[in-house]
Amino acid sequence: MAYPTGNGRPGRLPWISYLKFHTSDFCLDNRGFTFVALAVIIFIMGISLLAVRPTWTVIMKIEKEQELLYVGKAFKDAIKRYHDAGPPNNKTLPARLEDLLSDPRSPSAKKYLRKIYRDPMTGEDDWVVVMDGAQRIRGIHSRSEEEPFKQDHFPDEFQQFANKKKYSEWVFEYNPVPAGTTTGQGQSTATGNLTTQTSPSSQ
Repeated sequence: MAYPTGNGRPGRLPWISYLKFHTSDFCLDNRGFTFVALAVIIFIMGISLLAVRPTWTVIMKIEKEQELLYVGKAFKDAIKRYHDAGPPNNKTLPARLEDLLSDPRSPSAKKYLRKIYRDPMTGEDDWVVVMDGAQRIRGIHSRSEEEPFKQDHFPDEFQQFANKKKYSEWVFEYNPVPAGTTTGQGQSTATGNLTTQTSPSSQ
């Protein structure tokens, strides 16, 4: 709104100029406050992410452990089914992991395992294969040397995994021991992507 001034020209009311000046100051102060508040929020979010990261790492490790238990059991059960499918007088263990996908003894090429799973701890199909005295596969285990997060409350068939220091000590094996025989621990040798750990039998 304009009002006449002494020189006959219209002018602004004094309070309008005052309000405009101080409103500008308020806007500047408000922008400064917003910047500080945003900086504080970003700082708090950063602290929160640092706190969440270890928890997320543990969750991922637990998921991999569960997958390892599932895959290891699948291998163990497949080895047992392969053995049990043999003729009564010639029950053998597989010579290769691939034999679990197609039984060379069977005309119909029976399948005991859906696929050769990857080790969830390494992300590769680099299993350590445990052999018996006849150089037949009786089990597998991971080659990971990491310490497991899970230390107890295992399924009954894997109670021996409790308090192990490395995933490589989680051995998933089917060990049909003939009457009157025992097994001894052997050494490991590399064979391609796999490591063969021989466990000879002693009469």
